[in-house]
Amino acid sequence: FNILGAFPLYKIDKALKLQPELIISTVMIKHSDTPLIVINPLFKDYDILKINTLIRQIEHKESVGYEFLNLFREELFVKDIEVADKYEAIKVLSDTLKINGYAQDNFYQAVVERENISSTAIGNTVAVPHAVCKDSGENVITVGILKKPIDWNGEKVQLIFEINIKNAADGNVKQIFSSFFNLVSSNRKIERLIKSKNYYEFLKTINQ
Repeated sequence: FNILGAFPLYKIDKALKLQPELIISTVMIKHSDTPLIVINPLFKDYDILKINTLIRQIEHKESVGYEFLNLFREELFVKDIEVADKYEAIKVLSDTLKINGYAQDNFYQAVVERENISSTAIGNTVAVPHAVCKDSGENVITVGILKKPIDWNGEKVQLIFEINIKNAADGNVKQIFSSFFNLVSSNRKIERLIKSKNYYEFLKTINQ
């Protein structure tokens, strides 16, 4: 890969005219079909992991797509949550999304309404509550690791991925859920994710 240059956001059109294979940015860039990685302005270890993942995917050597990893955010990673039931857990994660500007006030209720239609527990102590929120700027995932498993409609759940979906018609949504179903097939990986000490360790395990 050759570096084409560094561009301020107001010159993004100029950058796109150069037909880059990859864009690395500290902010989300809309209306671009070019693979995009959003990184922390302080450039942390997990940002290196994201970049390496995408490069390997472009070279057809990586099974976990950058699209999936790009949905996670350090500020949306919550450990050692203590709750009595699934609704309290959903509330904690919905509030995390809201506080960080990824969801509106009605997101919690939307997730609960979806949950009441059918349980989002998908096995192996994992649940993926979600809702479509057209007001959100992007698809993102909030991660919640409970201190102890809770009952989730007859299943034990300790690892929760709450998904904020901007557009249900987005082709990536199907891939997101496919990634989760592949993830829960590995007992060992789920156990390691639950024991993650920090966000970087969690993301690194997801990518393995």
